[in-house]
Amino acid sequence: KCFRSPNYPGFYAGRQSCKITINLAGNHALRVKKFVVGSYSYDDALTVDGVQYVKATGPHGAIVSDASVITWSSGDYGNVGFDICLGEEPEACTLPLGYTSDVSACASAAGCTLSALK
Repeated sequence: KCFRSPNYPGFYAGRQSCKITINLAGNHALRVKKFVVGSYSYDDALTVDGVQYVKATGPHGAIVSDASVITWSSGDYGNVGFDICLGEEPEACTLPLGYTSDVSACASAAGCTLSALK
């Protein structure tokens, strides 16, 4: 299961927002495939359970559940965005910050909603 910013892999537009709902039982580690949010300002942010992630510092390894609150919003400008998948258990990140090892390709998600793996 994965979620992406609107228009990913293209740039998202400015002044957008969404709330991502996890509809799976249990705890899941977030695995960041790509994360470039708000490089121009701190107006753009992805927030996971109250922790804000901006620029190239994504939420890799953050643990989420069906009680988690995940929101995203953009300021005046767009950017590359994010592509984040749910894992079964935490995985250590050994690559540069914001990138992880290969994860199965994710189905395109419209407007930051969860989508099933193909």
